[in-house]
Amino acid sequence: MSERFAGKVQTSSNLAEAKIAANKAEIHVSNRSFLGGDMEQMQELCARIGHEIGAQIEVRDGYPGWEPRAVSPLLEKTVAAFRANGLEPKVEVVHAGLECGLLSEKIPDLDAVSFGPLIRGAHTPEEWVSISSTEQIWQVLKTLLRDLA
Repeated sequence: MSERFAGKVQTSSNLAEAKIAANKAEIHVSNRSFLGGDMEQMQELCARIGHEIGAQIEVRDGYPGWEPRAVSPLLEKTVAAFRANGLEPKVEVVHAGLECGLLSEKIPDLDAVSFGPLIRGAHTPEEWVSISSTEQIWQVLKTLLRDLA
């Protein structure tokens, strides 16, 4: 759990997939964190546990950590764009894998935010997106881009 953001998960590891066939078990683990160093430590811990039981380990690239900024001018402008469209945004930190982590890894001083429409059941066969919230987010994005121009 995060010491900086009360009640928020900072780093986690979950069983993503397990396959058992013949004399072989294949286990996929998904590690996430908004701190890059924590992510690496979690990957090392999972690999060490696997090696201790004689498993063959393969670490694949995932989404890098994306640490929230204490001060973010882009976040302030994004909140203003939501409010200009009659919406009150829910601002929170998440430890999910987001493209902002990939971009921030390449551009270290990048000020980034992530927002989008209402989605339920993400990454499952039951996933759906709210069409009306997609329209609202489109309006917010246009307002934000206009304000940043």
